[in-house]
Amino acid sequence: MPHGEMTLREVDLDRDLTVAVDLVARSQQQAMGWVDMTSGFVVATMSGPEAVPSEFRLGVVGAEPVGLLLVEQDLPAREVFVDAFAAGDDAMHRLAQLVDAGLGAARRIAGPDHARAEAGIDPYVPGDALWQVSALHHPGDGRYLEVLTGLEFRPVRRFWRMSLDLVGWDREPSALPSGVTVRSAIDNADLRLVYAVEQASFADHFGSWMKPDFETWMTEISSRPGHDPDRWWIAALDGDPVGICLLDNSRAEQGEDHVRRIGVLPQARGRGIARWLLERAAHEAAARGQSALTLSVDGENSTGATRLYESVGFATRHVVDMWLRPLYLPAAASDDSR
Repeated sequence: MPHGEMTLREVDLDRDLTVAVDLVARSQQQAMGWVDMTSGFVVATMSGPEAVPSEFRLGVVGAEPVGLLLVEQDLPAREVFVDAFAAGDDAMHRLAQLVDAGLGAARRIAGPDHARAEAGIDPYVPGDALWQVSALHHPGDGRYLEVLTGLEFRPVRRFWRMSLDLVGWDREPSALPSGVTVRSAIDNADLRLVYAVEQASFADHFGSWMKPDFETWMTEISSRPGHDPDRWWIAALDGDPVGICLLDNSRAEQGEDHVRRIGVLPQARGRGIARWLLERAAHEAAARGQSALTLSVDGENSTGATRLYESVGFATRHVVDMWLRPLYLPAAASDDSR
């Protein structure tokens, strides 16, 4: 890999997409020994509704690409998400330069709306009261850990990436719980029903302060890699919709199926509905020749979801941490250089 000072230039989405996919893979392989973000995830991140392409940066030494900065925004939540990737011997120095550039991008996005650090608000608690910058960190990536710590980010949440091995899987779904029926979502009315159940199911979960309307939610979820509404299921108890299971093809490059979302309304929990939905998802994934079924879960989930997943056979593959810092640090709220 080349040595020397890295310069940043704007990303050309047409010309640099392949370069970006390669950089992400090289960066994660170097840092962790494996690659988490598929090419589909990279493309979705760079083209989704929350992407800010004008703030993407490609780091080069001479003509050689060595770093990548991706920036996303959630304006109602006053949040900017930065994702930095770097490869080579000087990767940690390059990551620090990229994340710092991401903070500059966040200041431009926030504009004059930074005077929201109201008294009594902990700036490191996620919420929409003031502008915050977030980043994801895999615990195996020690260099990124040092960069985020040095720039005064703090870890605020841990998520578990879980996987169910389907090699040799021959289990049929158990009988449907009494009074429960399951059908596919087939039209716009069903999509709105899925949205309503999803929002109610996760009302007490991390991130519940974000309440998108249906159109915003649909735009966001449709931009995810592997989006496949033909495999969205609605569970009803005595005719009333109480649960959903949304599958997608985002892990197809690895020969896996993915559960994007699974939720059951509080009043219908404990009846085996979520278990049946997972068993059916596993059965169908195995029939499709997939090697595993994957999902993610909040490490502090209070509904017992993690125990349910483990009882079905899911095991933790790895974890990922969300790190956060206020855009303007409390001691320097008016210092744009911070």
